[in-house]
Amino acid sequence: MFEDTRRVGEEWLTRAMQEHYSEAEQQTPIEAIALLERVTEP
Repeated sequence: MFEDTRRVGEEWLTRAMQEHYSEAEQQTPIEAIALLERVTEP
């Protein structure tokens, strides 16, 4: 059940990002996540 809820949320977010933001704007959170992962690495 949790997996289904998560999948639905991920699909919604993907659609919303594609509908409302340019390719460059969609790339911004991906880049931010990569930076956060680097910051939190030991």
